[in-house]
Amino acid sequence: MSLYRELNERSGGRHLVFCLEEKMLYATSKKVKNVRYLDCIEKKCPCKAKIHDNTFSRTNQVAHIHDHHEMLASFKEAYHELKLKAKEDRRPLRVIHRETLREQTLEIAGMLAWKNVRKTLQRIRAAEMPICRNLQEFVELLELEDGPIYERFGHLRGQSFYCGSIEGLPVFANKELIRALPEDFDMYVDGTFSVTPFKTRQLLVVLAELQGRPRPICYAIMTAQSQKQYAAVFTLMNMAVFSFDGVKRKPVSVTCDFEKAMRRGLVEVWPGINCYGCNFHFCQALRRKATSMTELACKVTGFSQHHQTLRMFMRLSLLPRDRVPTGLIGLLEHINQSPAISQDFCSFVEYFQRTWVRRFPIEEWCVSERIRRTNNHLEGYNNYIKQAIDHHPTPFVFLDSLLSLAHEASANYQSDLQRCAPPLIDRSRITEPLKAALKDLTENKINELEFLKKLGRRWQEPPRGVSWDDRKLISVMLIPANKTVFIIQIDCAVQNWAQLDGIGRNRCAQLGGIGQNCCAQLGGNVAQNWSQLGEIGRKWRAQLGGSVAQNWAQLGEIGRNWAKLLRTIGPNWAKLGGSVAHNWAEVSHKIGPNWAEFRRTPVDNRRSKAKHSKALMKD
Repeated sequence: MSLYRELNERSGGRHLVFCLEEKMLYATSKKVKNVRYLDCIEKKCPCKAKIHDNTFSRTNQVAHIHDHHEMLASFKEAYHELKLKAKEDRRPLRVIHRETLREQTLEIAGMLAWKNVRKTLQRIRAAEMPICRNLQEFVELLELEDGPIYERFGHLRGQSFYCGSIEGLPVFANKELIRALPEDFDMYVDGTFSVTPFKTRQLLVVLAELQGRPRPICYAIMTAQSQKQYAAVFTLMNMAVFSFDGVKRKPVSVTCDFEKAMRRGLVEVWPGINCYGCNFHFCQALRRKATSMTELACKVTGFSQHHQTLRMFMRLSLLPRDRVPTGLIGLLEHINQSPAISQDFCSFVEYFQRTWVRRFPIEEWCVSERIRRTNNHLEGYNNYIKQAIDHHPTPFVFLDSLLSLAHEASANYQSDLQRCAPPLIDRSRITEPLKAALKDLTENKINELEFLKKLGRRWQEPPRGVSWDDRKLISVMLIPANKTVFIIQIDCAVQNWAQLDGIGRNRCAQLGGIGQNCCAQLGGNVAQNWSQLGEIGRKWRAQLGGSVAQNWAQLGEIGRNWAKLLRTIGPNWAKLGGSVAHNWAEVSHKIGPNWAEFRRTPVDNRRSKAKHSKALMKD
């Protein structure tokens, strides 16, 4: 009796068994009732065994004629795990293969080299995930309910995740969350880009208010941002998604950006639905338009009057809907009465009236009565989708990631139910000032223009224990002058511009006096330093002139001495040249005949002739 281990890998279609005592591999040859008969995997080896009642035993006592199979068994197990990952994992095959190699020994890694396993892995992947060349082929594979793609990606815990297609646009839904929706619910719609397969236009994401939090319920792949496609997708959601279990659900309000095609598609499918614009997109549009205008681009920054006026335009969306026209009229009168800004805001006022009064009705961008004034939660979820899904992934990687996001959303909802999680708290820093301003406006303590000024002013977060009514905005300016730091504090509790302008003029006058004093002191210091520098320069030039004159006199004396030396050396050099020339002529006269005779003598006698010539030269 020996211990054994069943291997998931097969050899020739037969199950493999590894004997731990012998370290040998056996393959199942036949099965008779409860007995499995085994043969050694080596063809020429006669060893046989059997497994009966989970007990391994040898049926013959013949010794193996080969080495043990311990490494081969490890390779078979690693190879089986690699093929299983290629079948179930949606990542590229090379990535899966590299991860597997890092976990193996050197010998097994060599047996699992890419060139040895590439064709097998590609064949497994092709059987599990057929090649899709476009969105239409992708939809056709999803429509096959008995196909491997729908079987693997079309369900979410027994509920259909793929809800069908319309005009070639697939729609997916989390029916676990849709079942928990009431008949009337609030909806949030937005699109995210660069995460869809085949480089399609966008992934439309739909969120619904559930358990005090917006939760994703539907997704749709779209190839264009047209009213026709929006209407088609919303029609499929209305018919097949929101009413799948016999309960007629419909959205009573939707919050989205100011895309005209999306709004028209929503109204076409759900007539009478309340479409609200995102307050963040409203303010962003005003800011971008102001910075694109030449007369306002450099002025709507900091604490300038232009910047506060722009913020007052942004705060029009926070007024009650019936008071927005009055607030707009008061704001325009305020601009006309301010010569410093009236000319610069002419084009901007025309843009606001053309776009936000005539094109978009006031009720679409007025959010004072809304609990959620922005789509920021949806934008945050879109960013989370971009982190979870790669840039234009393959279709099955996209499906796998989208299904994982749906599972995560269901788990988060169930967790909130179990722990009775409270609704999300509005942490926007404008919420408390808005409540206080609306209260004052309702009690007629302030008018619409004062409401806009109050909310259009910049503020800091109040310290703990200090109410918003007692808040102050302090602007600190540090001006180094004469080693003194002047701190100017501007109390922003001032309610009118006249007082603020008076404070500004006084501060400017003080700064002007300080600047004049500093400039006078600086001028005196510079003049004094310059006179000292001139005196130093004159002394230096005098010293430098005396030194140069003295050195030049010494240089002239050296020149005169050098001339005397040349006059002395000249005659001696002439005498030396004449003596050398005379001696050279005598030597040439003596050597010439001897050299000619030396050239005519044989080679053997040249040495004696040379000695004779040297003797003559000595004489």
